[in-house]
Amino acid sequence: MRLLLEIVVVVVVAPIALGGLTLALFFRKLKQPILIVPGAKASPPLAWRWSITPPALAHKRILRSIRSLQARVRQYAIDSGFATARGSVGDLPAVLTALIGEIEADAVRIDMKLIAIEREDRHLKRKFVDELDPDITRLEASAQEAESILLGFDAIGPPSAEIDLATRLKVLKEAVGELRDQS
Repeated sequence: MRLLLEIVVVVVVAPIALGGLTLALFFRKLKQPILIVPGAKASPPLAWRWSITPPALAHKRILRSIRSLQARVRQYAIDSGFATARGSVGDLPAVLTALIGEIEADAVRIDMKLIAIEREDRHLKRKFVDELDPDITRLEASAQEAESILLGFDAIGPPSAEIDLATRLKVLKEAVGELRDQS
């Protein structure tokens, strides 16, 4: 009888408990908003996780660019010693923080427009998103340029007292200029 009870527990109860835990974790993740920047005022509709409407696709483009930039910033912070022991980003140089903050603020501004567009009629959504496309493309380019600047910092080395951020930017710009002249 005890053996039968153990088999029932292993075969029936354990998979049900595991399934329940999986569902709980899934719904917890589902509840998290798909915000561009944590704490942003723009809260996109949850349906945008799966939607292929023009505003949702544009939101996903912005989200992909910003998440990539944020990942590069975290990696730069870890490599340069700006990250804390827990892995959170500490005090980055002010110029770099301002640059990233400006890009994130621009992303939130565009996302708020996309959320407003989502409320429009279906045939108007494409038109309005097409009008925002140059802004989204510019934002993607800015995020990519900021990532390349961070990659350039990695090539130059971690920040030190002798080399300030302005000097590092100048060295990076000169190197990029030389590469352009050679090609």
